[in-house]
Amino acid sequence: MNKIAGTLVAVFVAGFIGISNAGNDTDNFDIEVSVSAYCETYGADDHTISYNPFSPSSVQSLGYFSFGCVKGTYFTLTGYSHNNPAGNYGILLPSGSDSASTDYLTYTVSASVFYVSYGVSGYDSNIFESSYTGTLSLTAPTMSPPTVSFAVIGMNSGQNVAPDTYSDTVTIVISY
Repeated sequence: MNKIAGTLVAVFVAGFIGISNAGNDTDNFDIEVSVSAYCETYGADDHTISYNPFSPSSVQSLGYFSFGCVKGTYFTLTGYSHNNPAGNYGILLPSGSDSASTDYLTYTVSASVFYVSYGVSGYDSNIFESSYTGTLSLTAPTMSPPTVSFAVIGMNSGQNVAPDTYSDTVTIVISY
């Protein structure tokens, strides 16, 4: 009986091996991924500034903005003032006022972009003017967000305005 069982196991194993060696076929497929140029913003600081028209120097206020771009994306950073969208300077209007106000403050905004670890940086002394000239343009060396600082500058002393709270909204544009 052991001989019969051993023979049956040998026949079964031989048959199984024969079935598994009956042949096989293969095929391949390709994978293609397209990565597009892309940037996204993560937020900007609001500014609250105290202004004294009798101060002998212009007012400056530093703030930060964050964005990231796909590595290798060429981008241009610009901006515009909602109260003066086509102008090369911003206009701060008194609270409750419209664009017909006679009291307003003018200002400019500069921007610096630093990819510190990569030694890549750019600067624009007035992002409102760059809306037309595109002077702050870089190629992102990494997708990690750069250090970006904005300075509200050029709010010159001696602007003849009444006491009030003056405001504007600045829109930052990253074109890629």
